[in-house]
Amino acid sequence: THNHVISLKPMMTDNKDDACRQLDPSSEVQNLFSSVDNGNLWAGLILLANHGDNTTVKTKAQNLLDAMDWSLFVNSTPGDTNEGMIYGCVDYQGNPSTWWHYEFLNADSRMAYFLGIGSNTVPSASWSRLNRATATPRCSGNAFMEPGWCGGGLFMAYLSGQWANEAGNAIGDSAVAFARDQQCHYTNTLGAPVWGFSATSLSGIYGDSYLGYYCGRNDPGNTLCTTQAECDAIADSVVVPHAAMFPVKEMAEEVYDNLQAIETINGRKEAHDGLNTHDWGFRSAVQWATKIPTTDYLSLDQGMGFLALVNYLKNSEVRKIFCRASVVQSAVSLIPDYADSCPPN
Repeated sequence: THNHVISLKPMMTDNKDDACRQLDPSSEVQNLFSSVDNGNLWAGLILLANHGDNTTVKTKAQNLLDAMDWSLFVNSTPGDTNEGMIYGCVDYQGNPSTWWHYEFLNADSRMAYFLGIGSNTVPSASWSRLNRATATPRCSGNAFMEPGWCGGGLFMAYLSGQWANEAGNAIGDSAVAFARDQQCHYTNTLGAPVWGFSATSLSGIYGDSYLGYYCGRNDPGNTLCTTQAECDAIADSVVVPHAAMFPVKEMAEEVYDNLQAIETINGRKEAHDGLNTHDWGFRSAVQWATKIPTTDYLSLDQGMGFLALVNYLKNSEVRKIFCRASVVQSAVSLIPDYADSCPPN
């Protein structure tokens, strides 16, 4: 993952004011638990525990689920401004970040809130406090929620909806509007033959780098650019294949044509090790004007895209399996945005 579910490295340090801050990439503290990544891990384990005939796998997945203590990520300080909200991370000693809470509804942290509320470890009132502010469209005029373009792109809008059914609610509508704005911006504003942006590795195009959240500030983990204009220019220069897969339900033919076009500009360029050729799927990104792809193939990125494709081809099968879990049924009953989104068990 782009953060760490958990990573304990030899010679790790704990001498910073906030171990989750990681201001200096050359000596960053790689010993944190990421709430957003654990939330998505939680969703994945729910699928394993509720699908298939392999009882060994299902039992192991359920044991991991039963052992999860989500209260670790919740700000329980009485009277604190962020009481009841989810920390961005905690370090290996259980110390939470002093500055980082997840605040946007339209973000990859949505699943952490959803399951936290369903498990009664996150107050249900926290959901109504999540930021639903409207972003400024770049091209289409269609309204969608912040953080939008500079907040990680389409994966933040769509990922949680591959597990929880968000079709037709405000979150799902926002994701589709964002996808339409991306399509319009790339095609009409940039004149690009392809479209789709989401946070990913840009290694091989812009050094050994990653472009993610850069809304109005220089993200400590972002070494590519120091202003939003600079970051926008870099984001505009590349297309990200997994982003192009997400809106397949609403834009099936356009998604198919776009993925084929991405292949023609080396977005699915094979790898060579000197002896053999390997087809590992799509590269993490490709610079559409120069046709230069990144050096990375990311299972994380392609896995997110596959979830969207499975849901499209198998009539929302992933979401139906997800709905079997009691924690999901509980979340649906407590969060108005998801009312009636799961059939009763």
